[in-house]
Amino acid sequence: MTEAEYFGKWLNILNGQELHRIMNILAIEYKKKPVCPKKELVFKAFHLCPYEEVRIIMLGQDPYPQKDVATGLLFGNQKGIAEELFSPSLRVIKESLSALKSFGPSQGFDPTLEPWAAQGILLLNSSLTVEMNKVGSHSTLWKSFISEFLQKMSMYSPGIIYLLFGKQAQFFERFIDNTCNTILMENHPAWYAREGINMPPTIFKQTNELIKKQYGNFLEWFQKY
Repeated sequence: MTEAEYFGKWLNILNGQELHRIMNILAIEYKKKPVCPKKELVFKAFHLCPYEEVRIIMLGQDPYPQKDVATGLLFGNQKGIAEELFSPSLRVIKESLSALKSFGPSQGFDPTLEPWAAQGILLLNSSLTVEMNKVGSHSTLWKSFISEFLQKMSMYSPGIIYLLFGKQAQFFERFIDNTCNTILMENHPAWYAREGINMPPTIFKQTNELIKKQYGNFLEWFQKY
C-alpha cells in the first residue's frame, strides 16, 4: 500500500516533511529498543478514520507503554480481549458510557474502538509512540507534528468537536481555533482509575448532543450484535 493509499486526504493536512522526519527517526528507534505500538500501527488512527468523514477528534497522551497493548487507536485494546483484562482507562470509559443509557444482550462494547473510528472519530494520542515502559519518552518527538496538525485541521476543517483528555492533551488546546470548533475537556481516564472513582459521562453526553444537532443522529458508543 502506498503512502497516498494509506493516508488518503489526510496528506492535505499533515506536514509531509515532518511526517518523513519522524518516520526516519522511528526506523532507527525500532531497531535500537522496544517501542509501542508496533511500527505498522503508529498511524492507524488516520487510516481507519478518513479525513472526509471526521467529525470528532479525541486526544489523549501516550500510547499504552506495556508490551503488545497499544493498538494505534487512543484507548483501544486488542480484539477479543476479555472485559476483566481491559486496560484501566478503557474500563473507566466503558463504565462512564454505561451511565448514559442501559444496554441489553443485543448490544456490546468493542474494545478495539474501531467502530468509533468508522463513525468519524479520530482516536489520537498526543504522542503516537512511546518507548516500552517509559511514559512520556517520545513526547518531544511528536510535539511539532501534533501541534501543526491541530492548527491546520481546526483552521481548514471547521465544525470539529475536540475532546481533550488529561493535561498532556489539554496543552494542545492553544493550537485549536475555538472560534469555529468546539473544545471539551476532561481528566484522563487513567486519573479516575488511580483515584478509584467513576468518570462522569458529561463529556460523552455533550458530544452526543452536539452530534445530534449537527448531523441529526447520535453516536453508537455500543455496538449491536
